[in-house]
Amino acid sequence: TLSQEVIAIEPGLEYHTVSLDNGQKINTYSVIMAMGGSPKKLGVAGETDNYGKGVSYCAVCDGFFFRNKNVVVVGGGDSAAEESLYLAKIVNKVYIAHRRDSLRASRILQQRIQAECKIEMLWNTVISKINGNDSGVTSVSLKDTKTGQERDLATDGVFVFIGFDPNNALVPGGVRMNAKGYVITDE
Repeated sequence: TLSQEVIAIEPGLEYHTVSLDNGQKINTYSVIMAMGGSPKKLGVAGETDNYGKGVSYCAVCDGFFFRNKNVVVVGGGDSAAEESLYLAKIVNKVYIAHRRDSLRASRILQQRIQAECKIEMLWNTVISKINGNDSGVTSVSLKDTKTGQERDLATDGVFVFIGFDPNNALVPGGVRMNAKGYVITDE
């Protein structure tokens, strides 16, 4: 078993070559690339500075840090809905900021969100800035997507669920990928 970082994969006719960061090269008949994805970022001021100090991309991983506190979840799909419902069991209040006026999440998840008294929807809303101090997140600056009106909302945490980007940097040239950057596979 090796514990090295792969830095390149070179396909070949007889075998494929996998280059490791220690300079070693391994020739193999098959390569399974299971590189996963990375959560999409909001790209707003304060997001990077407050990562790990109130900004998270995983409610199951970090939710317990916010027990009995107020948090903002960003997103409108199944992941945002599921994570919001999970957080509602732990925190005092969950605000879901969604840029549209309806969720893309499945119908059953939407019904569960509507029934959960700890969840409040912030329709047509995007985060324009995450504010914090040395202790972490203190508030978010919100912008209404229809009126342009801005306001601040006090919060202890921000959970971002707006999708994933595939980790495809090592995928060799010539391997077919779809428009989103995922490798197209057969059966």
